[in-house]
Amino acid sequence: MRDETEQIQQTAQTEQMAQVERAAAQPTVPLPALGAFVVDTRFAGARAGRVAGHEAGAGTVRLVPPGGGAWWNAPRADLRPPTVEEWARIRVLITPVRPLRREDDEHQRCPDRAPVVLTAGAGPDPEPVEGCALCALLARWRAELREGPGADWSAATDCSVEIGNHPHTPPKLTAVFPSPLRDRD
Repeated sequence: MRDETEQIQQTAQTEQMAQVERAAAQPTVPLPALGAFVVDTRFAGARAGRVAGHEAGAGTVRLVPPGGGAWWNAPRADLRPPTVEEWARIRVLITPVRPLRREDDEHQRCPDRAPVVLTAGAGPDPEPVEGCALCALLARWRAELREGPGADWSAATDCSVEIGNHPHTPPKLTAVFPSPLRDRD
């Protein structure tokens, strides 16, 4: 019995030594500094984030999207520095928009009164599907919401999102529920 216990302990020590040697052989990725911007490569198209914290034991980094939002954890092995294009997008998202100047000050008068609209990779508006009444209605609302002195660009964007996201195909599975009145007869 004693020999079996010694053999089990020796096997466990050998396994622990092998794990330590494997960990030492792998290159270690340094932890990025707090506040630095990095890119998480686990996502399609990569996802940029600002380092908000480190998980000491897990080897993960807590990231927050540029400009704010919900945080997520990423293994430090999956992080890389941003490319030039990614830095350009990060700068747009973190740079505050200057307020309009005062009207009564001649030197601070702003000649252009158009609203400032910041977008992060917005593409062309989705086209309404032909024959879809909801798409046609949303497209008309979107056009009306973008015009006039009371333009509501946020609501117009909501219309575009709904046009692009609502289903145009019949559902793959439908449930048929018997009528409670039919069962009584």
